[in-house]
Amino acid sequence: MSKDDCERLLLTLYSENGESIDDFYKRNELEIASNVTEEEAEVISAFHLMQKLDKNLLRIMFPQFNERRIENMRMRGLFDISSEHVASYYSLFGKGSQGDWSLGLSDIVKAFISLIESKELYLNERRMSAFISSKAVAEIFPSAEEDKLEKLFDRLVKNLFELEVLTKDKRRIRLDRKKAFELINLDEIRLCSYIMFPHLDEWVRKKSFYFFHLVKKIRGVKTDEIEKYVNRAAVISGFNYGGIEDLFLFCILKDQSGITYAVQDEKAEGPVIISSDYSISFTGNTAPLISLICTPVSIDRVKIYQITKESILNAFSLSYTDDDVISFLQSLADFTISPTLSSRIKIWFEEYSRINSERVLLLRTDEKSAKLIKSIPSLAEYILEEVSPGVFIMDAIAEAEWREILKSSSFDMMSETKGPEFNYSQYESETSFMDMIQYPEIRTEREICYDSTLRKRLLSAICEEEPMIHKIKEMMVLSGVLFSKSQVEKKLELEIVDAFNYMEKHRMIEKALKDKSLILVVENHSGRIAAGKVEMLESFEEGDHMVLGHKVLSVSRLYRVTVLPACLL
Repeated sequence: MSKDDCERLLLTLYSENGESIDDFYKRNELEIASNVTEEEAEVISAFHLMQKLDKNLLRIMFPQFNERRIENMRMRGLFDISSEHVASYYSLFGKGSQGDWSLGLSDIVKAFISLIESKELYLNERRMSAFISSKAVAEIFPSAEEDKLEKLFDRLVKNLFELEVLTKDKRRIRLDRKKAFELINLDEIRLCSYIMFPHLDEWVRKKSFYFFHLVKKIRGVKTDEIEKYVNRAAVISGFNYGGIEDLFLFCILKDQSGITYAVQDEKAEGPVIISSDYSISFTGNTAPLISLICTPVSIDRVKIYQITKESILNAFSLSYTDDDVISFLQSLADFTISPTLSSRIKIWFEEYSRINSERVLLLRTDEKSAKLIKSIPSLAEYILEEVSPGVFIMDAIAEAEWREILKSSSFDMMSETKGPEFNYSQYESETSFMDMIQYPEIRTEREICYDSTLRKRLLSAICEEEPMIHKIKEMMVLSGVLFSKSQVEKKLELEIVDAFNYMEKHRMIEKALKDKSLILVVENHSGRIAAGKVEMLESFEEGDHMVLGHKVLSVSRLYRVTVLPACLL
């Protein structure tokens, strides 16, 4: 908009009624926005995404805009415009239509992990190399180029080792099913970040989420100009990135006849067909559990997985029962699944349950100490069984945790654990793939879609007598952590400290105070629940209060407390 146009607009709209120029812009935002050029709209859009007027960054993104032009926009108040017409960032990353269906990283990772788990007992490095370059694996992905697929799998194996999803046990390669399931449960953006960059610190990791979020908005731009659009995403997100070729290798960007677009997440589409030969055929996205209870046959526009005895074993090893697996399969299918398949799964579960082996620690003590140990509420979840008076079978993996509880309960003179040595360091150093970031909500298209009807149905299905557990499950449903009725009905395994263990209660509060990725959930004597971040905690000498969110609460009046990830709020 030229200076003359701006003056004419002001004369037309700005009446001499004493209102401020800010109020004028707010009242006439749409009219002013309609007079902004497309070039200016891109600059304003970038400004809103960066949430600050950094002239140096704007000049890097828009070389055609010099200091004078940017200053002119600032003087005209255009950076105050926030209407949808201007504030949309979609024009920053192209306006072309989306290309045809393309194989995305999520489907490849899920299918690849499924292939590895079915072969893990027989794989070493040599066999792994031969396996990923074999014709049989390439045929599972008919739309992918074999050379590119082999190169991608080589990188994928290396990065899965970095994430400790794959580990090496002497000469044998093993899959950590728990970490694998956690990884493939991530949304596409987080999956891209962890697969492409296994080691990032927390702050850079969050920037990478934002970077991939913006890259996913690239629509139909010329391939020879793709660097400009990727650089825009890097500048806005603050994520230093220079490997554009990898975006194509990892199937995040797709080149089609000289036009590039971002491969999009597939939405659930029907129908899902479970055939009499135990194969599952569907279009749309792949449910994570499918990848660990089935073996991929063909991953194309129509995806085909096969249920086998070996693949169902993975579900059982992840603590799913036969009823859980049958319910999951039934929730996928549009028709009642075959009674033969249901009975077959039940037979397999009977075989699986026939022999159980557990790795445990024995805790031996005298009669007096045994009574005290049994009276510590927070220790109960770590005692698997009392085999005789004063002899307890303890959770071996959580040894460090229950030792701390015993120390805080005056059992601080404890000897080291004797007997066979087991390495539990892998559990202690286990990483979480649940880093969260909030993307800017300039337009409604950026908001995460959810099924409001399903959410209401799940909320009404919560049947918990304990107010705190009921509230926590509500939070988990609203945040999308619980998304099926079977999940809602399962028992929550949480460390909840009651009022009778004052020191443990303070430990939980101090833990939430130090770690801002955690929130504290508290319940008072009347059953009222509050949740939020701990902003301040007074010392013992000065008092007995804390600031939870914006509320001042008395610690001594808290009946129970627990900590949860902040992403649930």
